[in-house]
Amino acid sequence: MTSVSIGGKAEVRGLCSNPYGNYLVGGAKDGSVTVFDLGVPGREKVARKISQLDGRPGIRVVAWRDKPRKEVITGDQFGLVTIWDFRSNQPVYAWMAHSDAICQMSYDEELQILITTSKDKSIKFWTLPEVWVDEKGCP
Repeated sequence: MTSVSIGGKAEVRGLCSNPYGNYLVGGAKDGSVTVFDLGVPGREKVARKISQLDGRPGIRVVAWRDKPRKEVITGDQFGLVTIWDFRSNQPVYAWMAHSDAICQMSYDEELQILITTSKDKSIKFWTLPEVWVDEKGCP
């Protein structure tokens, strides 16, 4: 058995891995998100922390987006979804997806669709762009 700590003292609220099984993402209630490189599947004992994201408190769920670049997606207790570039530790895009806490989140890599469910009793489907562009049209 291998044990890793995502840091901080807050409870872990979200956990996911990428489709290839070599990254593990943990999100905590205090807003911290940690990405671990598990290396070669089957050799998880050499896991190492490669990124620490500092989001706003209240993270409830996390998801992974592998293409076009590696991104972490977080959903929180206020209904906010945030897309993170885990290599730069910076948020790429955020939006109010729901009027209440996000309960579950799933990302379909082929269709590039994020599915969110919430305590507001709704299920929403979000088509995510390959590249995020700001208001001025600059990537």
